[in-house]
Amino acid sequence: MAYQKDTENSETIESFIHRWEREKPKIFSPEQLQDFTSNFSKKLGYGSFGDVFQGIYNEKQVAVKVLKQEVLADNIKDQFIAEVSTLGKIHHRNLVKLYGFCFQLNMKALVYEFMEKGSLDNILFDDGKPSIKWETLCNIAIGTAKGLSYLHEDCQPSIIHYDIKPSNVLLDSNFFPKIGDFGLAKLLKMDRTHVTMFESRGTPYYCAPELSLPYLTKINHKCDVYSFGMMLFDIVSMSKHQSQEAEDWFPRTVWDKYEKGKLEEVMTDCIEEKDKDMAKRILMIALNCVEFFASNRPSMSDVVRLLEGTKDPPLPPNRFLSSPPQATSSIVVPNNRNLERESGVVDKMINSHDEKEKERDGDIIVEIRYKSIGPWGGSGGSEWDDGVFPGILQIEIVSARREICSIEIEYCGNDGTSVGWSNKHGHNPGQQTDNIVFDYPSEYLMGITGFMHVSRNSNIAVRSLSFITNKKIHGPYGVNLIVKGDPFTSGKLGKVVGFHGRSGAWLDAIGVHMEADDPNI
Repeated sequence: MAYQKDTENSETIESFIHRWEREKPKIFSPEQLQDFTSNFSKKLGYGSFGDVFQGIYNEKQVAVKVLKQEVLADNIKDQFIAEVSTLGKIHHRNLVKLYGFCFQLNMKALVYEFMEKGSLDNILFDDGKPSIKWETLCNIAIGTAKGLSYLHEDCQPSIIHYDIKPSNVLLDSNFFPKIGDFGLAKLLKMDRTHVTMFESRGTPYYCAPELSLPYLTKINHKCDVYSFGMMLFDIVSMSKHQSQEAEDWFPRTVWDKYEKGKLEEVMTDCIEEKDKDMAKRILMIALNCVEFFASNRPSMSDVVRLLEGTKDPPLPPNRFLSSPPQATSSIVVPNNRNLERESGVVDKMINSHDEKEKERDGDIIVEIRYKSIGPWGGSGGSEWDDGVFPGILQIEIVSARREICSIEIEYCGNDGTSVGWSNKHGHNPGQQTDNIVFDYPSEYLMGITGFMHVSRNSNIAVRSLSFITNKKIHGPYGVNLIVKGDPFTSGKLGKVVGFHGRSGAWLDAIGVHMEADDPNI
């Protein structure tokens, strides 16, 4: 009897080995791919990684993705084979199956299963009447969430997609969803995948803020959650928001409609009355997914439960409300603040007790060595410079849906005593006022980051700002996320001791003075 059991185990192991050998990625030659695709005669599409062609392999339809040489990292043969081999062993019903690959000097390609219905974007953004049922769209959302949950939580190590969007969700003949292009980010050149390269790692509209703001936080799988949330908005609204400008960031529009009880206005017309509760639920889930801070976003396994109805979505905090009533100061000092510049050293007349103090004509003077960084933005308006100070107590920002209208800064001495407010840089009254109070000296400003983009007067202006302290990130203020724009950051974190820039009606540009470590500056 024992012998019979061993035989059965042996057959099971042999069956497993045979199946594993059959399913692991095959190595193809360029000539084989040319034969599969009839000399690459039928092009299915193209993407950031390369062109895709339809072919036949082992009597099965396949999609052959020919990778662009210019986006691949140099000397990656071993990594390419290792990564692709790993991807070939990943099996989930909501991930596109990888059959094999080609790695030759003149061709690098991947061979995937063919998805008959193409990608989700062809359905969502079709100019004609949607040819898909709402229930099917919901199932596509759930299936995609399950695939992402598997990549994030069941794969070791976790796989981050970096580019979740409708064109990377593929559909079989029954509209069953499978995620494509997962796990390929490691194969790209570093300068094409670094988090500061906003246009290359991910698609701007779907990109999480941290992908373009590297000093905010460590990037993890929550960037995919953000992108998935933006895709949920696509599913509910279809093409209703595709023509939006940067200032009309769609999640803000959804929140405004929610507050007014008019969420139906952002839904696609094909959603029937009986399905609107589910559509509203998806919009609430999406708002949670696009939280600015990654730590506030749900995990994809939580998203699956939320979509399936086994868990209720929490009401996300309103990130678009004005701050509490602002603190004000009656002290207003001139723009130059009695400052004298001497080859990079600014002497400030304040009452302080720092060891760098010295006395000149009866006034107490403190020396601060600094370096100027920026400004970022446009060339409109007039140049301004606040000079430098030991600390910053608070910042008042007036913003609109389009740009930062104005900024004022209250500076202080080493003892935390206010030395007054700067001039108001920018003059438009705006729609929202935010007051950021720093608990100086225990909390001090270490850097800034934001976006700049064309303003309504066709000049480049500052559209969004975040302030990084040693304790937290304040912001973003202004436009929450720029659909079309250029990110900027003050770089290596240090201590901000002043601001400079340009302003007219708006905050056209902004830069910082950073306390210098080098005593020779």
